Amino acid sequence: MNSFLSISLWIALATIIPGMMTIAAIFGAIEIVIPGVSMVDHDAVNDNFIWLSISITIMILTQSFGILLERLFVKLKVYGRKPYKIKLPKGFSKCDEDLCEVNSTFEYNHLYLLLIRLREDEDSQGHLKRCLAQFFLTNNSLVSFLIGIISTLILIFKYPNCNPVLSWTYFGGLLFFLIVSYFVAKIRFDIMIKALWATRNLRNL
Repeated sequence: MNSFLSISLWIALATIIPGMMTIAAIFGAIEIVIPGVSMVDHDAVNDNFIWLSISITIMILTQSFGILLERLFVKLKVYGRKPYKIKLPKGFSKCDEDLCEVNSTFEYNHLYLLLIRLREDEDSQGHLKRCLAQFFLTNNSLVSFLIGIISTLILIFKYPNCNPVLSWTYFGGLLFFLIVSYFVAKIRFDIMIKALWATRNLRNL
């Protein structure tokens, strides 16, 4: 029964969400290309549904661009380039002198292969899942700030009569948050790699 419900949930997600994204895309095209002409009456129900569709579309696009950014950064080794050694408590591992080499590229490339081998009780406290979620959350937030920065620049140059001080201050704030998030992403990537290494090696997976 649980398996059936899980399958039904995924089928719903795979049909309802893309359907709402399609509605948002069509609505946006009509509203932008043909100003003043709308495919719906602007009552509260329709407005809420359209904004929900647009919100979901933005969320999915943020995740999609986040996946592309993550793939690019890992391929270019932006988050980590060289193998490094970590020191473990004495007797905690079988590595020589309690120093173990960690290759971030190798560990990351085996991320999903490791996850499918984990039994439910092998991450009972959710430490590994939490590390993964925190990294991908921060990585995806980079996309949000990048989109915000690009949008702000476009609006500043398109509307030169806007408040320059407020506009550039907002731009600077977004840029600052982008830089901070990048360094946080690097830290969380390093923590995630160590968690993957520990799960794979110390538990003989």
